[in-house]
Amino acid sequence: MFIVTVEMTQERKDQLLNWVDSHQKATLENDKGILAGLQWMVDKLDLTDHLYSEMVVTTPIIINQTIIDECKKKFEENWIHALWNSGFALAVFAVLDLFSIQIVEFPTAKRN
Repeated sequence: MFIVTVEMTQERKDQLLNWVDSHQKATLENDKGILAGLQWMVDKLDLTDHLYSEMVVTTPIIINQTIIDECKKKFEENWIHALWNSGFALAVFAVLDLFSIQIVEFPTAKRN
């Protein structure tokens, strides 16, 4: 487990809120996956309070193996839904990238 401290800047808040808002009425599977991934990351990284706060806050965000394992499990459970899965993965990586967090080795779903 490792802890990454990031600053929840107004630009980051605006970007995340814009992404979530732009996918709220998703009808395509890829877009539904993006929305699910965005919401999942906001929940997993405990960002909800910070997104809707008026103050800019520096907060520790904990990213551990459990989050990566849960993401892998979601990929494995939904591999048959390739478009949804690709959208979900795109959202996960986009949120990590927004905070300049890079995962060197990321698990992929295995098809049986």
